[in-house]
Amino acid sequence: MSSAQPVHTSTVLSRVATSVCLAGSALVAASCASTSSDEVAAEPATEIVVVEEQVGDSASSQNNLSTDSGNSRPQRGPNDQRLVPEQEMYGAQRPQEATVAGQTKSITDPNSIWILVNKHNSLPRYYEPEDLVTPDMPAKGTHLQLRAEAAKALVDMSRAAQVEIGKPIQLVSGYRSYDNQKDLYDKYVAKDGQEAADTYSARPGFSEHQTGLTADLSTVHGKMEKFGDSKLGKWTAENSWKFGYVLRYTPQNHSTAGYQPESWHYRYVGKELAKYYHENHLNSLEEAFNLPAAPDYQTGAN
Repeated sequence: MSSAQPVHTSTVLSRVATSVCLAGSALVAASCASTSSDEVAAEPATEIVVVEEQVGDSASSQNNLSTDSGNSRPQRGPNDQRLVPEQEMYGAQRPQEATVAGQTKSITDPNSIWILVNKHNSLPRYYEPEDLVTPDMPAKGTHLQLRAEAAKALVDMSRAAQVEIGKPIQLVSGYRSYDNQKDLYDKYVAKDGQEAADTYSARPGFSEHQTGLTADLSTVHGKMEKFGDSKLGKWTAENSWKFGYVLRYTPQNHSTAGYQPESWHYRYVGKELAKYYHENHLNSLEEAFNLPAAPDYQTGAN
């Protein structure tokens, strides 16, 4: 692995307080001081640049984290109509964007396909994607919508599987709202207790399913939990990156993500990041963005 080289950072918004520059194909961090330059120097395809914004108290700070710039639906708290401050929506994690393989995207904006959702980073309670569609593919269940881009990629992957091994992929679960996830999580807590439930089910607001970018998969006549052992499941694990999907929870990233392995849980991140993820043998999105592991909820997480 090559050593990291310093890169230049720039202010992306007037309220940017800190720039953290990370570069190198080995994902080794190298920091540099923030500058007032308005441009970022071109870097190799394997660079990662993470930029942190200072959380402010102004209305503009809150508006920058709206669920959609064209959406008039307010960001409401659980018990009232007020705007939810950034601290409540994202906990200790402040807004960041990352550059990976020449692509720069937000990892905290709910509408970004790189949105990072884990036990340290939650979504606004009332966030719902604006572009949910029902994929044209085999499906079984009640939550069968995905964001349009993720849906198209999943349909393409299912059709490719049909061509190559004679079996299509079946969608079992896609987008779930905060309330849907709460019902599911509460059921697991009642059954097994919170400590156990936290190892296999996300708390409401902390589920990737709320992004509309995550799909639970199965064979047409098989059980979701057995997907990884099936011929189709193995094909999907080997080929999902070609369609922009990564297997999110594996035996290798349990200590990073904090969940039991789920061979059926695939997250859409786009072809560029998925290819980078595959070619660099990464085990988690946290590793891809060079961010800390998040195996446990932080104090105060509901």
